[in-house]
Amino acid sequence: WSNWTACSRSCGGGVKTQFRSCWKRDSKPAVESFECIGIIKRYHLCNEQDCPTTDGDFREQQCASFNSQTFQDKRYIWEAFVKEDAECELNCKPIGMRYFATLNKTVIDGTPCSKPTEYFRRNNSGRGICVEGLCKVCVARLIL
Repeated sequence: WSNWTACSRSCGGGVKTQFRSCWKRDSKPAVESFECIGIIKRYHLCNEQDCPTTDGDFREQQCASFNSQTFQDKRYIWEAFVKEDAECELNCKPIGMRYFATLNKTVIDGTPCSKPTEYFRRNNSGRGICVEGLCKVCVARLIL
C-alpha cells in the first residue's frame, strides 16, 4: 500500500486515499505486469473537526469559487443546487435564474451527500460522503 494522500479538506471531514500496487513476475520472459485481486484503493475520513462558522456550507463554497469566471459570456453569483440523482456532481444555480449548470463533474471529496449507492443503503448505517463522484457511506471513519 502507498502512503496516504493529503486530506481533501482542512476541516469538516475530508478524504484521504491509499493505493495498492501488485506486481506479478512472469518467468518467461521476465516481465512485470500490474495485477491485483481485491480492492486497489481505500479511503479514510480525515480532518473531522468543525470548520469555522464563517466558512459556510462546503458545497456553497465550491459554487462560489466560480463567481469570478465567465459562463456563457456572463458572470454570475452562484448558489448550490443539489440534483437528486447526481448529488456528487457540482451543480450550481445562478442567483435569480431558473436554471442550474454542472460546473464540475464531481464535488470535492468529503462533500456530504444523503443517498449512498444502493448496496450501502441496504447494508450499512452511516453518513453519506462524496468520494470520486459517488455517494459512499462512512462508518467509524472508514469509507466503504
